[in-house]
Amino acid sequence: RESFLLTFELKNSRGCLHCLRAVAAVAGEQGQVERAGLLWGAAETHERESGYTLRTRDFETYKTAVVKVANARFDQAVEEGTRMTLAEAVAYAATAEPPNRSVVRPPRAGASTTPR
Repeated sequence: RESFLLTFELKNSRGCLHCLRAVAAVAGEQGQVERAGLLWGAAETHERESGYTLRTRDFETYKTAVVKVANARFDQAVEEGTRMTLAEAVAYAATAEPPNRSVVRPPRAGASTTPR
């Protein structure tokens, strides 16, 4: 997170683009559909506005992770992400967000499973 924020503060557009795509890819790997979509959309806008593009190999690496969660919710989030400013996208990407997975733990031995 710190390096991403520093990259933004130094106005390193290419670095910001890498970071946005990378954090979107991590979100995709973790099943965070909306987060992946928002950041992917923000990266699309930043890429278009900055004129920077990633090397094909880098882009394909990130895209492979994001495609895993591509669905209608993802597409909607991408559209929303395209309206984020770079500062908003960086702030959002720098926040820690738990995966969109429910952790279900089995009851402890001897514990009642009846709701109280």
